[in-house]
Amino acid sequence: MLNLQDIFNKLENYVIIKFDKNLPKYNINDDVDILTSNIKKNKNIIINWYDKNTFLHKIININNHHIQLDLYKKEHVNKLHFRFDLFEKLHYTKFSINDNIYPLILHNKIHNGISYVPCLLDDLSLRYCEYIEYIDIRADKIKHLNYVNNYKKDFYKINKGETNCKLNYKNITTMYNSIIVWGHGLEYILDILNTINNSINCTILNIKRGNINNYENFIKNIYKLEMVNSNHIFNKTQYLKSVKNEYFHILIKNYGSNIKQYGEGNFKVFADENIVNLKWKLREMYNPKFKDSNLQPSKNLSPGISHNHIIHVTDSNEECLNVTKFLLNRKPDEFEDKIINSLFFPWHITISKIIQIKKINIDKLTVRLANDHNNYKLIETPHYKYICNDKIPYINYYSKYMGSYLQDNHTPQQFDKLIENFNPNTYNSEENRLIIINNKFLVLDGLHRLSILKKNKINDINVLIIF
Repeated sequence: MLNLQDIFNKLENYVIIKFDKNLPKYNINDDVDILTSNIKKNKNIIINWYDKNTFLHKIININNHHIQLDLYKKEHVNKLHFRFDLFEKLHYTKFSINDNIYPLILHNKIHNGISYVPCLLDDLSLRYCEYIEYIDIRADKIKHLNYVNNYKKDFYKINKGETNCKLNYKNITTMYNSIIVWGHGLEYILDILNTINNSINCTILNIKRGNINNYENFIKNIYKLEMVNSNHIFNKTQYLKSVKNEYFHILIKNYGSNIKQYGEGNFKVFADENIVNLKWKLREMYNPKFKDSNLQPSKNLSPGISHNHIIHVTDSNEECLNVTKFLLNRKPDEFEDKIINSLFFPWHITISKIIQIKKINIDKLTVRLANDHNNYKLIETPHYKYICNDKIPYINYYSKYMGSYLQDNHTPQQFDKLIENFNPNTYNSEENRLIIINNKFLVLDGLHRLSILKKNKINDINVLIIF
C-alpha cells in the first residue's frame, strides 16, 4: 500500500479538499482531491516519490487547471490503485467561483495532523459546492450536506446559477496599494517592510527609493485624487519640508482587502479595513513623539504621538495607479510576474524569443552584484554567506542598495522565510519557477534559492536559459 502520510508531508502549497477521515488509510480505487498553487511541481513530486518497482503512473489532462495522476500496480495495469486529483482551479457547471479566492483558501489553510486542509468555513463551503453540483446525478453526495449540517457555523452556501462567486470572501477583493514612507521614517524601513509582510495578506511587488526636489509638485501629484480639501492636504504635509527629502515607495498587491467607509462629507473615503489598521499601526509605532505626552492631536493615535505621519497609503486602485505612474512610470500590474508558456518571469527580465531549459552544475554559474560589473562565484556572494550564518554582509548589502539596484522584497526576514519554506530537495521537480540565467551562465534571477541549493549540496539543477 502507498504511504500517503509520506507524500502529504512532501507536497507543497496545497490543501486536501473534502478530506476523508480515514486518511492516510485508503481503499483500492480511492482518490484524493488536492487544490494547489503549483500543479506541475506537485505532480512531479508525486512521480518522483512512488515506488517504481511496484507501481506505474498514468496522467490524464482534464484541462489547464486539472490533472489526474493515476497509480497502477504493475501486476494489475488495468485496475486503478489510487488517484491524485490535482487542481489549481475548481470547475463547476451549475455555478462558477472567482479565481481570486484560491490564494486566500491556500493562505488560510490549517494542518489537521495529517495534511493541510482548508480552514473550517472554506471546508464547509467547498463541500456544499460538491453537494449542489452533483446531488442530481449522485445520491451519495448527500454525505456532504450531512457533514456541513453537523456544524453550527455561518458559512457561505452556493446557489445554482451564481457566477464568479467568492464564497466566504464575498466582501473581499484584490487591489493594489502604494505606501510612501517619508523622510523621517527611512530609518525604520526594514521594520516597516516586516510589519507589512506580517500584518496583511499581500505581495510586495516593488520597493523604490527616490528624492523629492519640489514638494509642492510632489504632494500635488501624490494626493491628486484627494484634493477636494486641498488646504487639509497641504497643511498635513507641511512638516515634510523640514525632514530629509527622500522617500521609499512600496507597491503591494493586497489579496484580502475588505472595503469599508471612513469619514464623512468631504473626508469620506472607501478603503480596505486591513490597510487602514496597518497605516495607523505604523503611525502609532513610528510617528514623532511630543515632549508633552498628554497631547493628542488625533483620536486614532495615543496621547503623546504627533500627527506628522511617517507614511501615506493609497485607498483605491485608481489612486495607486496615479501614484505608480507618477513615481515609477509604470502601471501596478507591470510589476507582477509574467507567465509565458507556463513559465514565470520576474517583471525586470527581458524575455528573448529563444529560451531553453537545461540541467547544469551550479559551479558553472557566475553572479553579478548590485552596482558591480564583476563576475563572482556563488560562494563569494553575501547571499551564500547568509545561508552559512554569516549574515552581516547580506544585511549591509541589502540595506545599502534597497530601493535602487535592489527593488524586490528580499529583506533579511524574507530571506529567513525562504530558507524555512523552500525545499531544495524538490526544486528539480519545478517546471514553472526556475532559476534564470543567460547564455554565458550568468544568473539573472534566483540567487537566493541558488544559495540554498548550493548549501544543501544540490549541485545539478534545472535552469531556464535566455539567449
